[in-house]
Amino acid sequence: MDNSEHMFTLLYLHGLNSSPNSKKARLTKDWFAQRVPAVDFLCPAIPPFAHAAMDMLENEIALIEGRTVHLVGSSMGGFFATCLIEKYDLRGVLINPAVDPANGMEYLLGKHKNFQGTDFWTLEPRHVEEYRDNAHEKIKNKSNYIVLLQTGDEVLSYVGGKVSPEMEIPKILWLKRNLKQQYDKIAYFFDLADFLVYKSTGKNIR
Repeated sequence: MDNSEHMFTLLYLHGLNSSPNSKKARLTKDWFAQRVPAVDFLCPAIPPFAHAAMDMLENEIALIEGRTVHLVGSSMGGFFATCLIEKYDLRGVLINPAVDPANGMEYLLGKHKNFQGTDFWTLEPRHVEEYRDNAHEKIKNKSNYIVLLQTGDEVLSYVGGKVSPEMEIPKILWLKRNLKQQYDKIAYFFDLADFLVYKSTGKNIR
């Protein structure tokens, strides 16, 4: 029996300066390989520049024929996933997504080494504007999104490049502004440590 109609392609979008060899990408790939091997897992190496990244990702989608495409985007990959979901009416999961990366991205201007330390790239002011050009102020179909928030993830450009518990605040604000229906159903927001305490003890404080 041909089950191809039940298969889909999962396009995983990694974060800025990360790679298909990142920990989350490898864990996600291994999970699907072990539990749902029929899913076609793709994790392309995404350029750090918004226009080049979108051109490449749109080409990836164009090359996928006969399968439904779902997205998982982590950090800056969440930003690109949003761009693709809005353009192609896809569905996806955003993991700690970068929401408005051009806002405050100036601290990243300059030369950088990629995740594997093999290539260098330089972020210029025109590249920041590329991210601004691709941003979406409003979400057309909020039911296309599942958003997962947790502290301690990759640095988000719009919070100044520092990892801190306050990172979850702009993400919660994004959820409230763009996925209000889901936001209104949430009783608590936890970081990972508080969630584990809650699941272990039933108490929402520690």
